[in-house]
Amino acid sequence: LFIFAIDTSGSMAANRIARAKASILKLLRQSYLNRDFVAVISFHGTEAKVALPPARSIVRARRVLDSLRMGGSTPLSAGLASAIELIRRFRDTHKETALLLFTDGHANVALSQQGKKHRALRQEIIEDEVERLSLSLDQTRWRVIVVDVQREFESSEESRRLAEILRARFVKLSATG
Repeated sequence: LFIFAIDTSGSMAANRIARAKASILKLLRQSYLNRDFVAVISFHGTEAKVALPPARSIVRARRVLDSLRMGGSTPLSAGLASAIELIRRFRDTHKETALLLFTDGHANVALSQQGKKHRALRQEIIEDEVERLSLSLDQTRWRVIVVDVQREFESSEESRRLAEILRARFVKLSATG
């Protein structure tokens, strides 16, 4: 089972989400050949949702990718929490598993309502939430990969930091995906 957690916030803009989708489509083709299950989680605004529960249908997955709505803030913690919930529901039925997090790393919405108005406090709260969620991910024993979708000349500092906190592998998409 491969879970694609996709940041669909406004900061992902047209070319970043296009890069993420192109990469995911390549992975979907390979997953189809291997008869893997895939799931899609999208997160933007203030929430995350499971756009595609675990399935083997590349057609359904592609339809979901094509219909993803973009815009708003980046509730990274909600996306991770949704992925953890999905992992827990399906971990007994899928032995080989990976979570691929497609993002630019610009999280700005906390699960907690504390510090909502103060940016510096909000960033601290988000980092604390991600660290706690990282512990939950560790317990699942899933492989986690943070896929930075920014172009080569854009800083990947936030995505690298996210990968570090999650103890995840960091991958920066190349110009060709």
